[in-house]
Amino acid sequence: LAFRTLQSGASIGKVVLRIPRELSSGLEGNHALIGGTSGVGLLTARWLAERGVRNLVLASRRGQLNVSSNMWAESWAGARILVERCDAAETADIIRLVSLVRRQLISLQGMWHAAGLLADALLPKLRAESITRVYSAKVHGACGLHKATANAPVGSHVLFSSVAALLGGAGQ
Repeated sequence: LAFRTLQSGASIGKVVLRIPRELSSGLEGNHALIGGTSGVGLLTARWLAERGVRNLVLASRRGQLNVSSNMWAESWAGARILVERCDAAETADIIRLVSLVRRQLISLQGMWHAAGLLADALLPKLRAESITRVYSAKVHGACGLHKATANAPVGSHVLFSSVAALLGGAGQ
């Protein structure tokens, strides 16, 4: 319904999806979020923790939470937060992360891909290098997740698009 609304041009501004609690209950097991140490990744981690997920692996290129993110994560009642390094553009990093999670936590119920890079520029000023960098984080990350979980599927495999695709804006 949301995509049809957007496609038809019937909306002015944002289209907000609300997932009824009964549909989002039953999340269990261990979940890993690539791009999980900032922005939409942290919001998703908190959402998962509020719904009962007890083990969350937050992965990023640097493999660390900044101070404000760390304080925020500590408020998630009962959730165990593990932070790991993983460059979404590198399939080998994703495969290493998935196998590490499976060794440490035994099962992996959900993989969430919120990683992304910002390369602001108006269309005439776009360069191949910046497109490749942004493309690598999103598309190579999605392909890497598929490859890493192909032999042992997960219950949830969620890919986030750029927020700019939803909100728009000059140079996005």
